Amino acid sequence: GLVFDDANGNGVRDAAERPLQGIRVSDGEHIAVTGRDGRYRLPDSAQPTVFVIKPAGRRAASRADELPDIWRPRAGESEGGQCRPFALAPQPDAPASFQALVMADSQTSSALDVDYFERDIVAPLRGRHSARLGMTLGDITNDDPSLYPLLVRAVTSLGVPWLHVPGNHDMDIGASSDATSLASYHRYLGPDTYAWEEASMVFIGLDDILAQPGQKPAYIGGLREDQFAFLASYLKGLHKDRLLVLGMHIPLFD
Repeated sequence: GLVFDDANGNGVRDAAERPLQGIRVSDGEHIAVTGRDGRYRLPDSAQPTVFVIKPAGRRAASRADELPDIWRPRAGESEGGQCRPFALAPQPDAPASFQALVMADSQTSSALDVDYFERDIVAPLRGRHSARLGMTLGDITNDDPSLYPLLVRAVTSLGVPWLHVPGNHDMDIGASSDATSLASYHRYLGPDTYAWEEASMVFIGLDDILAQPGQKPAYIGGLREDQFAFLASYLKGLHKDRLLVLGMHIPLFD
């Protein structure tokens, strides 16, 4: 795939827009770095998504639903193994200090619940906050992924890029394995493991729900081997003077 300098911020690569070198792209296990031509190559893996690690001083394009356009489904043979390019626009107004909105457990069971969430939690913040990023830390919905678009519409109305982390109620009911338990989440909300960089802070989102279908308990807290591989590779090059924020849903251990 390719990462380019979205100079006019329209999310589409125009003729004069140059490739970006040194941008990290990952599948949540491996990390690749773009070359002088802006291109990267990730090894074959079973990971369902590919995402760009947004660097400080850059702004991600927006998807049609207003979530940041930082991920793609892993490209298959039908696409020739090529992911659609990632657009990163210059962000000259990136602040030195940073505020974020953090929510958890909206856990809606119906459209009426989403309406309550929007009116009671989101609306009082609209136009009254100075945050530059938002995160919802799991149990976004209550076992009903069809409500994701309504929830996304609510939080993106706050006018900042919004990230998500899955919780135990975001797993697909009837999934046969941990590997397939977040299919709906991946389709609507993107990667379950990722990094997002700002000038003074780095945010890492981590799915820390290990599903155990057919067992008791049905899930436990912890991380997968592919996530440890991602963290080991990513943290190795991270400057220690930057605040590191880990976003997770439940305690890692009992």
